[in-house]
Amino acid sequence: MIKRSYVPPEFMKNAFNCPHCSVYSNQVWGKIDAKIDNHYIRIPDFMVSRCIHCLNFSVWKEGIPVYPLTSQMQVPNPDLPDDAQAVFQEARDIVNQSASAATAFLRQCFRILIVHLGGAGKNMGKDLDSLVEQGLNPKIKQNLEALRVVGDDAVDPLMIDENDDFSTAIQLSQLINIIATSMISQPKLLEDLNQKIVDAKNNTKEKPKSGSPKK
Repeated sequence: MIKRSYVPPEFMKNAFNCPHCSVYSNQVWGKIDAKIDNHYIRIPDFMVSRCIHCLNFSVWKEGIPVYPLTSQMQVPNPDLPDDAQAVFQEARDIVNQSASAATAFLRQCFRILIVHLGGAGKNMGKDLDSLVEQGLNPKIKQNLEALRVVGDDAVDPLMIDENDDFSTAIQLSQLINIIATSMISQPKLLEDLNQKIVDAKNNTKEKPKSGSPKK
């Protein structure tokens, strides 16, 4: 069975991990009406999603989940260093309340990851160039420049910029996980696979061939 990774709740998406039961399930969407004095009134800016698995409802306002309180940001890659994971989780906990503060946390998380991967952390653009030389997709640097994480318009990791919106935080969290997957998770998986192949070959050599004469 293929293990599906966590898919965070996303506005108008057909399926994601339900904030109630945590199961990856299809979602049905609808608008909210209220009955007042025998008249039905449609509540503007609100939508509901219903989980097909547990049949519970989630309430959304202007594309943001307000019930139950849950983060739309994906969980941090477990191969991130512990201090980077902690900062990532801080961002995840507050992204629905303050996207700009969450983005500031994520910029700091990015710096921690860059240093963990061998960068100096002073000029992260140059540090990224070094990672690209090691095989990181160069489009990742272009995306980080667009999000003002590196480049001439980069925002200091410790600064909260009110121009950072919800989309900025979500995209930056995804890029951090992509870098961790490319530079940490995949090499580790390949190393584990290589070791298993070597062990299997060694075990084959040690086994006596069938039908060989006994001494």
